[in-house]
Formats: sequence, C-alpha cells, structure tokens
Amino acid sequence: MLLSPFVASWTSILGNSTSLSLDVYGPAGSFGGYLQFDVDLNNADAGFTSIDGYGYPGISPDGTEHTITIAMPAAYAAALAASSNPTQIAIQVGGGFTSGNETFYLDNLRVVPEPSTFALLGVGILGLVGVARRRHS
Repeated sequence: MLLSPFVASWTSILGNSTSLSLDVYGPAGSFGGYLQFDVDLNNADAGFTSIDGYGYPGISPDGTEHTITIAMPAAYAAALAASSNPTQIAIQVGGGFTSGNETFYLDNLRVVPEPSTFALLGVGILGLVGVARRRHS
C-alpha cells in the first residue's frame, strides 16, 4: 500500500472534484500480466473510504502507459468539502505474480474539478478582464 501524508489542501481539492486519475506504467509481463489498484481516501470528518467501492480497476502491464480514472462519490466529496481536516490518499496495489518482475510506475495524479468550480473560475477571469479594460479606458 502506498500512503501519502495527511495534507490539508487535498481536502478542498478532492472536495471539489468529480474524479481522480493517475497514469500507470508496467513493463510487459509484470505482475503476471495483470495489475490492479484501489484508491482510498482518509479524513477525520468524512471517514475512510474506497472511492471506487473496492472495485479494483486494473491494467494489463504491456510496456505502455495507461490512465486509470475513478469517479469521486458525490456524498464523499460533499463531506470533504465541509471538512477542515487534512486528507490522506492510500493506493493499494495488487495483481498477478511473476517472480522478480513486479515493477510499476505511477505518475501524474490528477483531480477533475466539478463543473461549478470551472464556472467560478470563468466568472473570476471575466471579472479580471473587466477590471483590466476599465484601467486602460
């Protein structure tokens, strides 16, 4: 299991998200040809949960990079959005077994913000453009 530290900023980022993605690379044949993950979040207010419901999405390690995307449960995101406590990310790794060939790499953990976050960002940018135009007039 890969455990992150508890981080306060992850609480607000994950609380305003609809999904979490990560890139996975495994050399061909690693883990007996099948590698699976479970992504869990831990927060004092929201509790400990597997955001994919212990579904263990997987890849076939084939020497290319794959992206795993897991939807953020709306109720858990809402609980995080209301929390002021830090959040921990835990990634459980499993799969097949090939003696001496259990290598994989994780990269580019991404969180997709909910649409209302994009809307607020757009309104903020428009406001800044308006202020800039007034200054130049």
